[in-house]
Amino acid sequence: MAMKIKQIFTYVSAALIVCGIVAAIVLVPEAISRQYDNTLLGGVTMEEKDIEVAGYKYNLGSEEKLYILANALNNRIMPQSDYFAAIRWQDSISNIQTQSYAFQPVYRESEYNSKTRDAALDALKGELDLLREKGMIPELAFNPNAAVYESSLFSAIDILEPKKNLPVWQINSSETIIREGLVDCIMDAQTHKLYSLSFRSAKTWDQYNADELIRLWAEYLGTSAPEPFVPDNPLIEDAIYYQKYAINGMEGDKTIVTVGYYEGIQEFFIRITR
Repeated sequence: MAMKIKQIFTYVSAALIVCGIVAAIVLVPEAISRQYDNTLLGGVTMEEKDIEVAGYKYNLGSEEKLYILANALNNRIMPQSDYFAAIRWQDSISNIQTQSYAFQPVYRESEYNSKTRDAALDALKGELDLLREKGMIPELAFNPNAAVYESSLFSAIDILEPKKNLPVWQINSSETIIREGLVDCIMDAQTHKLYSLSFRSAKTWDQYNADELIRLWAEYLGTSAPEPFVPDNPLIEDAIYYQKYAINGMEGDKTIVTVGYYEGIQEFFIRITR
């Protein structure tokens, strides 16, 4: 009898030990987690992250930058006449490959402030001097003053791969009448290379050598040699004098560059929108 009682006591003790272990496995982690959550609740945790890890940003080449910027500008919605809006719409829907790009303004105080705007204008003056030394543009009246030129910061983005983005400055003259000098340009916010520009000078279209200018411009940017391009829809261009060229882009596509001239106002331009 005593042996049976001892065996029963042993079984009950073992069962209680097993139940205790099971209860500990189930309840203790929950209690620890609840205690940890209570210590974090209502507090602020600071964690330093290194955003410059490998693969975080694409190292875009000049041709990739041009391609992304051109497509972002092509998708930009701007005021325009009904005629050109209709032409642009027909042209854009025929090329679905370039519809996933956007041209977004940047307002972050760390990147867009009075100091960065002044620095952009100073950098622009240096680039204009460089282009003049290369014989690409005539000497222009340019005053790097925020009261004369308006500077806006944008980001050209591949929406499907947002890490492929290009910050650029769009700089426009705020003067009502411009007889000679820079009208506007788009400048790389990091390298300060000029992807497009327009200026007015006392020169006629015949005094510009478009083929030589576009060759020098491609050399300046570090892209492939431009090739003559004949557009499918010549009505899209609003200038009488112009020539179009194609530069290697991405995924077998091309970036179209237009060199043109508005005769009445003697304005010469290089731009990458179709």
